[in-house]
Amino acid sequence: MHALVNAMAATLDRVCRRLETIETTLQRLSDVVRRAAVCPHQLCRPFRPGEPTTPPPSPSNAAPPTWSTTRPRVLWVHWFHGNPATPTLGPLRLLVASSIEPAVAMLLAGVVETAVARALVPSLRALDDLVEAELLAVFDDAFPAYLGLQRDGTVTRAGVAGRAYTEVLQRPCRLVAQWLHGGDDDDDTSKATPPTVNDDDDMVRLNDFPVTTCRALWRLWFHGDAAAAHNIPYRLLLPTLEAKHVQERFRRAKHVVDLIAETAVAHNVIPASSDMASFDSAALQHVFDQAFPLVFGIVGANRCPTRAGFELSTYAELERDMYVSVFDRLRRSERPTEGTAVRSYAHRSPPTTTNERAPPVESIGGRSPPPPPWTFPPAVPWRAMWVLWFHGDPAELRVGPFRFVVATSLDQASRANLEAAQTVMAVVAAEAAAPSDAAMAALSPAALVAVFDKALAVVLQVARGGRASRRGFQGLLLADAAQLPCDQAHARLVGQSPPAWPRGKKLPATTCRQLWSHWFFGDPAAGVSPFRWLVPADLGRCHDSKARLAHARTVVHALVAHVGLEDQNDVGMLAHEEAMAAFDRAFHVLMHDNPHGNLVGVGAGQVRPEKVDACLFSTVARALAASVQRKRRRHAQVGYDDDDDDASAKSTSDS
Repeated sequence: MHALVNAMAATLDRVCRRLETIETTLQRLSDVVRRAAVCPHQLCRPFRPGEPTTPPPSPSNAAPPTWSTTRPRVLWVHWFHGNPATPTLGPLRLLVASSIEPAVAMLLAGVVETAVARALVPSLRALDDLVEAELLAVFDDAFPAYLGLQRDGTVTRAGVAGRAYTEVLQRPCRLVAQWLHGGDDDDDTSKATPPTVNDDDDMVRLNDFPVTTCRALWRLWFHGDAAAAHNIPYRLLLPTLEAKHVQERFRRAKHVVDLIAETAVAHNVIPASSDMASFDSAALQHVFDQAFPLVFGIVGANRCPTRAGFELSTYAELERDMYVSVFDRLRRSERPTEGTAVRSYAHRSPPTTTNERAPPVESIGGRSPPPPPWTFPPAVPWRAMWVLWFHGDPAELRVGPFRFVVATSLDQASRANLEAAQTVMAVVAAEAAAPSDAAMAALSPAALVAVFDKALAVVLQVARGGRASRRGFQGLLLADAAQLPCDQAHARLVGQSPPAWPRGKKLPATTCRQLWSHWFFGDPAAGVSPFRWLVPADLGRCHDSKARLAHARTVVHALVAHVGLEDQNDVGMLAHEEAMAAFDRAFHVLMHDNPHGNLVGVGAGQVRPEKVDACLFSTVARALAASVQRKRRRHAQVGYDDDDDDASAKSTSDS
């Protein structure tokens, strides 16, 4: 029965992949139809007796007679993009065969075959999607290989053997083609028909595009991954990507890489972005090291970004960010209404402050409308409130620094929020290394955040391990404490903090996916903070909850090891969608592609394949424990102990 179900599942999977391939093919057909529809108004124009009866020129007879006298490098671009001087023709390779000299067509087809064979592009169709600079980069790599370029600058291909490569490159394409193919113009169909490249069967199909840091993406974009089966630059992978969400990742990656390259050109780091395809790894990384900080306005030794939307980040954090996160933040910062260092918490007109008054509202019908109500924003993170406290909200120019807001102009709920903010701000300001509030307000957002982090570490009595020891904050990491809403931080400071876990309630037994969301984002419906902040003492005397918390921590630690980030804090700083995407990748590796042993299987202690998605995190924790035991037994059978390396290293150092 299981074999039949597995066979049906495999068949369904193949059908789905085939449907995705058909969908991609249909999308590409629209581009072919667009190119084929040259001047449709010419065909639909009604006949008029007064007009000449000569038919409009067709692509075959409209081609200029000297189109093949251009140099090979120029004709290569015209072959795929068309000649700007004759835009109605379109790409020359789409012209009818009678208008193309067979020798020239065979020459260019040979260069295409060389490019595909050298894995510069996955197929002929991929060349259509390249921009001119990328096309020329492919030509500059494939054409010398096609001619057999030697170290002394000569070529070895029959017909041009012994000639200098520079000479061949400067000759008209028709002459080079005649040299290579003997200039035969007979009716031999084997010569008249250029070799073809199989667009579908030979194309490498990919179902994923990696999510990585900007530095790693920069190298992969121009040089590819030497360890991958398709060792081609990632900038050429778009035609091979089938799923739409994977294609969207490619577009985001291209946006980030293009921005870095444009910045490098604008600051004279490189003369042109098209040159980078020929750079070696060291030169490529040198360009990244110079241009990447400039993208975010980092100049000098302080390494503090000044670009709108990134002022609260550090350069080290930007280095660790995934390119999808950088893309999202760039897109938000490029919007006129969202280009702020801190998320806007003021959506309506502010109240009157002590240092300034709002400009008068234009009267309507002789009467001034009442000012719209404004509430002090609730649930603002501690660190974000610090910036708002001294700089205000830049999204609303009339909103001054929040420390000037008058309590009498607020409703009861806003007054409570203001009082909580005043308390937590005063506690941190007392430990800040600044002589006055005015001096604090004169700092840049990045410098202001740096002052906050140092002062908060003193307030919370952060130990060497980075965790707070102050009552009410025990065990919290500094980064987590800085993200606490001001009302929660105020409650903890004054000793009125609500219990971290509802009294008498058990920790829920959920799937690993639900656990991941609760662990980093909490359960808003139940009013529970992220589970990663829980300690056993928060769960009271419920032994089941304490055991589940231990299992949850084991599973999350195992998953984080496969996410590609340094620790749990990095996951907690991701958006919910990005964090769940990271879970999907890590869970697949943990269960199916685990280098230490897959947790999915039919053996003892393994999770059944049909139950992998619905299994509880406690089941996965037990499977992890069983995997560790199996590993230890294997080591014991071969006479190897986990501590042998440490013991041998210690004995070596003692000797």
